[in-house]
Amino acid sequence: MPKNKTLKDLPDEYEAGYLQRLDFRYQKARAINDSYCQMLSDAGGPSEMSYVQQSLAEHAVFIESLIRDSETLISQGKMSEVDLGSMTQLINCWSGLVTKFGLNRIPKNVSRLQEYITSKDSENSEAK
Repeated sequence: MPKNKTLKDLPDEYEAGYLQRLDFRYQKARAINDSYCQMLSDAGGPSEMSYVQQSLAEHAVFIESLIRDSETLISQGKMSEVDLGSMTQLINCWSGLVTKFGLNRIPKNVSRLQEYITSKDSENSEAK
């Protein structure tokens, strides 16, 4: 598959950076990105996360989407199209990834408005 092609769905195999190639005109692509953004937000935001944490989040969202695809088939009565053994392995893989990633929400590091204004005032007075 060409590297510059936009995706409306997951690639056939995991590719690092696939999230940046998703075509957000498609609902599934938006849902995948929303899950990723929510994971990053729950971990305090990308600026507070290591590369490994961001990579774990990208992998977890990929696996989660595969699980949702299987669940959709089951809910549509297409149980014969779902390999339950593979689905179980996906769930176990996802569980391991999110456990390593962390299950607790971490608040974003934000300053109070007055602290921000004071810091900007001091920066401006030092610049003069």
